[in-house]
Amino acid sequence: MLKFLFLVVLAVSLIPVGNSPSGIVYHHYVYVANYNSSTVSVIDPSTDSVVSNIHVGEKPIDAVCANGYVFVSDSGSDQVSVIKGESVIKSINLTSSPYSLAYDNKTNEVFVTEPDTYSIVVINVNNLSIVRSFSLSFSPGAIVYDYLSNELYVAQLPLGKIGNVYVLNPSNGNVVNSYSIGGYPANLGCFDGNVFVASWYNNKVFIINSSGVYNFDGGLAPFGIVYDPNDGYLYVSDIGTNSVLVMTTSGKVVDNISVGDRPSYMVYADGKIFVSTTLSNAVYVIPQVSPPSLPISLYLLIGGSIAILVIVGFIAVRVQLRSDASRKRR
Repeated sequence: MLKFLFLVVLAVSLIPVGNSPSGIVYHHYVYVANYNSSTVSVIDPSTDSVVSNIHVGEKPIDAVCANGYVFVSDSGSDQVSVIKGESVIKSINLTSSPYSLAYDNKTNEVFVTEPDTYSIVVINVNNLSIVRSFSLSFSPGAIVYDYLSNELYVAQLPLGKIGNVYVLNPSNGNVVNSYSIGGYPANLGCFDGNVFVASWYNNKVFIINSSGVYNFDGGLAPFGIVYDPNDGYLYVSDIGTNSVLVMTTSGKVVDNISVGDRPSYMVYADGKIFVSTTLSNAVYVIPQVSPPSLPISLYLLIGGSIAILVIVGFIAVRVQLRSDASRKRR
């Protein structure tokens, strides 16, 4: 009953978008790449409604914000669409199918992974042109930039069911470190020096930081991951249960929120979590989850302790008053 009431307070809602929503990003508006519609839906987070749909290249799969632009990887047309406001202002041609994107705010560059050619392409945001590329020894998937360490974290698309996360120098693409994940590192997130990894197949969440790497259970099939800096929780989309797990960074599950079919990418925006649900053709909106309330037993314990202190204090005052009265009579 308490759980039911808690979910009602959350008031999870959905926003219909295009077919097979995938990558999702926030810049004033929420931009959702609709993989099978070749469009990007633009959502106003203040009203949770679609304000426009932008036609891009074929099969857009991911997006990233960069200095006022939104870059979209069009995996079916070997290009990156650049959006300003609600219009495509340029299409940048690549040599292979793009997948994931990351933004380096220090150099004002966007990094685009190309899994088929084992490479990463670098786009200069100032002139919207390709400035260099890296050849890798593995097929790159998800990518994220850690501004504190000035490093790129790149997930290896797994051979079989085993993948790694590689740490790259963003200037030359050299590998400076690597971590064995033991599953499919489907998505990466980063906040304040912590890199979060949703690992499919072995169903774990990994956290990598300067102290090392540790992991905990992440549901039946974790895919997307995002950190909410306001409530301090990790949100993990679980395509195995069509739900979003709300977790502490130590792995404790605070809530399990049902959403649409195949929840994938997520973004934090305007105090809410927006979730792409690929088979529901919708974005689900989850309000910020409040920290869990204290157990009733703890409230009773606190209340009982206060009552005891009041009683003890009352008795002490009565004793003191009687002692004072006795002295006066003498």
